[in-house]
Amino acid sequence: MLKSIFFSVFLLFFLALQSQVNTAENTEMAGKIKNCYNSKKYSEIYTFFSLPFKSKMSGDEFTGFMEKNIFLYHHQIKNFEFLRNENLYSLYLMHFSNDDLLMRLNVNDSNQIDLLQFLPDEPQFKTKINEYGSDNLLRNGMDSMIDKVVRDYMQSPQNCGLSIGISQNGKKYFYNYGEIKRRSKKSPSPSTIYEIGSLTKVFCGILFAQAVIEKKVKPTDDIRLYLPKGNYANLETSDHYIQLIHLANHTSGLPRIPENLKDQAEFDPLNPYKHYSRQLLFSYLEHVKLSTEPGSISEYSNLGMGLLGIILENVYGKPFEELITAKICQPYLLNNTRVILNSEQEPLLAQGYNAGGTETPSWELNALVSAGGLKSTINDMITFLEKNIDEKNEALKLSQQPTFNKGTEMAMGWQLLKTKSGNTLTWHNGGTYGSSSFCGFIKEKNCAVAVLSNSGTTVDPIALAILRFLQK
Repeated sequence: MLKSIFFSVFLLFFLALQSQVNTAENTEMAGKIKNCYNSKKYSEIYTFFSLPFKSKMSGDEFTGFMEKNIFLYHHQIKNFEFLRNENLYSLYLMHFSNDDLLMRLNVNDSNQIDLLQFLPDEPQFKTKINEYGSDNLLRNGMDSMIDKVVRDYMQSPQNCGLSIGISQNGKKYFYNYGEIKRRSKKSPSPSTIYEIGSLTKVFCGILFAQAVIEKKVKPTDDIRLYLPKGNYANLETSDHYIQLIHLANHTSGLPRIPENLKDQAEFDPLNPYKHYSRQLLFSYLEHVKLSTEPGSISEYSNLGMGLLGIILENVYGKPFEELITAKICQPYLLNNTRVILNSEQEPLLAQGYNAGGTETPSWELNALVSAGGLKSTINDMITFLEKNIDEKNEALKLSQQPTFNKGTEMAMGWQLLKTKSGNTLTWHNGGTYGSSSFCGFIKEKNCAVAVLSNSGTTVDPIALAILRFLQK
């Protein structure tokens, strides 16, 4: 039995995310989910999700998860009961044939699901943590708002520590909650280091933009020009080949993760990329089938961004971390943003916990390091976002320009979204088994937000609530 089964979808549907939970609509949707699930109509559940979700996970991936991780172990839903409303969702107890799971659910103003999460029904999830450390002095309206939006997160026993950074009109604000390691009584600070997961993709996108500016590559180059010798005829459809820009904006048609991931020696499900080598990757590319015509649809791909990083390593003749350090981190004084930590940085790394609250190791991404291998601090991330707002650097500016706009608007690594206030949110989020992260900025308001956590539970709703506040 999978006692720590976890599934989370927090959609960054910034236009429609509600400030208040609608219990009636959530309960109606919970009933629809129950009926579709029991009929094994998982694809119908998928239709309830908004477009940003569909750009993150395919229908096949969602169906596979429901079949192999939920139904296989828990079987049918007999009934469910509403427990309570939290700040950002309604909480239900789902009674399955084999056992119970908790379900967090929220439906937005367009009657689409923007939050769905299954959690084990264990005692630790029934008891809120009412006392947790914080450096929030509660002196003004922003302090009070921050304290309110983090309350649910910090009261959930599976979560541990949280760092928030805000930049508004050039002034920085930091808030830290919880612990860097459970029961250590050591509070996070602006210098605490977290895994930042897929925020690494933004750095890769900027490095790609720099290579374009330096005329090392062209965005329209066929990726096969940069691959080792092999038969890659399958990397094109109907005379449409994968271009470098397709890797940067997730329109390559490559799958989210390589299907031969488990073929690596000593596969570790808690550290799933550790031994995934370039050899395995290039071998896989000779046989992979593209899901869509290159350039036609944006479907999120760790594989694609990992491959872009490898190509940039080959172009420059240097490892990804060395390139990022020289071209981004050192110029902008991001002194604690690295793949491999030195002896002084290692003690600053927060211990990670999965979404079930269990201690989990940091990820090592080997060949796919550019898809999610960086670690950073909240201080570095806010500095990084301020540099992106500044627009003085041509590579940063180029990386933010739209390169695809069919449903999901993409730049080079960055994702772009119109807010309800009519501004443009430039953003990305990330996560490993033991971390969750978000960074985003709105140039029209000269503001930026970064949130880092040492828990696998998403921090997206916290970041979005803060961004709404900053636009008022």
